[in-house]
Amino acid sequence: MFIRVGDHLMTILFITAPMPFDQQLWQRASWVWPDAVHAAGRHRAHLVVSTMGSAENNAETKALGFVESTRLTTAFVGAVLEALPGCLAVVWRGNVGRSPEMWLEQSRRSFDPFPDHPFGLWMEIVPFRCGKTVGAYTVGLSAFTGREIEFEVDGLDQRGVTVRVANASSYLIANGLDKNIESGTVYKDDDENVGHVAVLHRNSRFGIGPVVSFFSLQDRAGRLKTYQIIPASLARNHPLLVMLGMVGLFDPAKSENL
Repeated sequence: MFIRVGDHLMTILFITAPMPFDQQLWQRASWVWPDAVHAAGRHRAHLVVSTMGSAENNAETKALGFVESTRLTTAFVGAVLEALPGCLAVVWRGNVGRSPEMWLEQSRRSFDPFPDHPFGLWMEIVPFRCGKTVGAYTVGLSAFTGREIEFEVDGLDQRGVTVRVANASSYLIANGLDKNIESGTVYKDDDENVGHVAVLHRNSRFGIGPVVSFFSLQDRAGRLKTYQIIPASLARNHPLLVMLGMVGLFDPAKSENL
């Protein structure tokens, strides 16, 4: 089925079979929707919704950019849910699972500007724990920015982490990787228990690809935190560090480099 939406076409494809079950997708969804796994197990068919380009052969009709397509599709899926109240769930880009109730409510803001856009429909925030530190990473944000977020800052509970990751994600979707989140940036968190937070662009240690990494620059006692890249036992005779030392670019014996 093709439906005209303004100057563009949307298509709905009906597939008389369930989607392949993705355990990780529905487990992630269950953080905000406890019945996600149960709902996914009940479905027996699914619809595929997507944009199909210009509704007319008109050179003046501009092609949709990614964000424009995202907003249009989000609103359109909300309309489909309104017309088909028997739908059990929505899967966004194979990464994010949402309840129809949540999608209906938030998709009404599909065309609202930052910070009111419904970014929570387009990405997941996955919490984790490393020792005493509560952290989180995103799934789906890279479609907008080329990077996910990996957040591991001391002194915050799960709600504090989630709020900060959500705010950063919403900002990145609207503004991209601008100078406020450049690699090497250090900022002071509003919470005095947190202290200074550093930002680096690097590859994720969870294997989710390139990330914007937020981490504590100092521990709670105010001491500079260090992250061991090469064990000290190897660093003394590591060929790369020996070579860098010989040309004067790096001295592994200096205290700040240990």
